[in-house]
Amino acid sequence: MSNVAESQCDDPRIDMKLIDPFVDSTVNVLKTMAGINPIPQAPRIKSTHEAYGDITGIIGMAGDNV
Repeated sequence: MSNVAESQCDDPRIDMKLIDPFVDSTVNVLKTMAGINPIPQAPRIKSTHEAYGDITGIIGMAGDNV
């Protein structure tokens, strides 16, 4: 995929090697299942628990490298 998110992310706390596969897969699923062409925005770390859009997903990660 194009790694759109990687070129836009300026937050050093986000490791794009972990994020890009999820972004690419989500875009692919939405193209295939919903027939839309989503354009990913730059990833960011939220400071609140408020959802930003109509579709929100949460992926929990744990480990020494996360």
